[in-house]
Amino acid sequence: MQQFEFDVFLAHNSKDKPQVRAIAEQLTRYNLRPWFDEEQIFPGDNIQQVVSQGISQSKVGAFFISQNGLGTFQENLELGAIIQFFLRKHNQQGFRVIPILLGINDIPDSLFYLSQWAWIQFPSSNDEAALKRLIRGIRGRGAEVQAQPVIQIPDTPLIIEPKPPQSLSTEQQRRLQQKRDGLQQEWDLRSEKISRIRKALAIENSATVKFQLEQQLQDEVARLDDLNNEFNKMDALLSSQPGATQSKSSSPKVVETPISQPVEKPDFSPAPSPPGINLQTFRFETVTVDVRGNITNRRNCEAKYFVEDLGNGVTLEMVQIPGGKFLMGSPDGEEGRRDNEGPQHEVTVPSFFMGKYEVTQAQYQAIMGNNPSNFKGEKRPVEKVSWNDAVEFCKRLNEKTGRDYNLPSEAQWEYAARAGTTTPFYFGETITTDLANYNGDSTKDVGKFPPNSFGLYDMCGNVWEWCLNKYHNNYREAPKDGSAWLKGNEDYRLLRGGSWYDVAKDCRSASRVRGFPDNPSDIVGFRLVVLVA
Repeated sequence: MQQFEFDVFLAHNSKDKPQVRAIAEQLTRYNLRPWFDEEQIFPGDNIQQVVSQGISQSKVGAFFISQNGLGTFQENLELGAIIQFFLRKHNQQGFRVIPILLGINDIPDSLFYLSQWAWIQFPSSNDEAALKRLIRGIRGRGAEVQAQPVIQIPDTPLIIEPKPPQSLSTEQQRRLQQKRDGLQQEWDLRSEKISRIRKALAIENSATVKFQLEQQLQDEVARLDDLNNEFNKMDALLSSQPGATQSKSSSPKVVETPISQPVEKPDFSPAPSPPGINLQTFRFETVTVDVRGNITNRRNCEAKYFVEDLGNGVTLEMVQIPGGKFLMGSPDGEEGRRDNEGPQHEVTVPSFFMGKYEVTQAQYQAIMGNNPSNFKGEKRPVEKVSWNDAVEFCKRLNEKTGRDYNLPSEAQWEYAARAGTTTPFYFGETITTDLANYNGDSTKDVGKFPPNSFGLYDMCGNVWEWCLNKYHNNYREAPKDGSAWLKGNEDYRLLRGGSWYDVAKDCRSASRVRGFPDNPSDIVGFRLVVLVA
């Protein structure tokens, strides 16, 4: 087996050197030897030659991407060039390449071709979980690791951590206990959520909804297992301190959570193409976050769409939304829930097409000949439009195209927003300002944030979106076929999705508010659907 002088070559933008230096120092504590330019390049060296030798003498290559982008690694040597060298060596020799996000959440567009790789995310240079993932990547699968005096390797091959010090300071013990208390709160919340999911499974008959609940249950149980491991490590460390007494709270234990019965993944019914339309395919990435807003999963998806030409270079993209069943509304225990979000009820939604984005100012100008928006920008969503304005837009668009564009029914909107999820947000239990435009100061260009699994953008935040329905203060007697609820004496119409101005809870998939049909606002816009046979 080839012997390498270095365990990992650390490539980075020179602006990120302080953070990468800190990570390199931590790796040495695990008896790993990183190639780091400050230690390996000396005055008078041929930089390209030294770098090339360093890569050839390294077992693994890791590159760091931050908000500073690719940039310069060393004089006359770009980080992008090193990445390409890594990839060629990977293709030719099986060289392991580890991509790392440093202080950012999203893979840059310039590296989207690597989105299927397993990236490591360092929120900061001292993030312990990310460091462990990096160590695992460097050592590789099935590597035999010899115990060293400065480290301890537990029986579990997936957890590699430094040997705890003989004693912690009082301040270190306090911080560790605070961290443990925070994990305890998360454990309690997730345990309560598992209980709710089990109760829902016990009474649920819909195969589609049961599948969604089963998937959610498995994710929650897996996270509780991880929490238990963290509890055990913390308790062992705290109890080993001089003068330590029994921990105030013992580590929680996960109760066996059998999956009730295997549930087949439901088949979504594809939407038929409108006459004379050739569907195209686009690819995109969706993300899932934990209760703290940290990205825990990235998934590559694809969807079909067609393009409507509005003239003068302005187009409208309509995404195919498959038909299916879903549980509309929010459960009693959901944080931020209002009484008008219940009772939960199953709805069957036929297939349809929905706007990939909220209607933009350029699109509104092309059809209506004016732009009422407060925050100007062709790619920003049109706002300061009333429900009546949105309906008039649909009427004129139909006259131009010969199709049947309309505002979505409330059921269509929530079904499309959830995209198969049952969590408060289609990203998971929470959102952050890296995922949606909320709690801000203005609208933003459409499509800047990650989409949901149907390929729809900005269903959370940016602007509230008008629905066709009349407003009712609960779902009793609501249609269950996905159609708009137009009966009743209410003068109000429905708004969904939250806006740039609102707090997170107003951007949940189940959140709903009312508005007068003739009342425009700079937090309100709309999105289109087109009906198909």
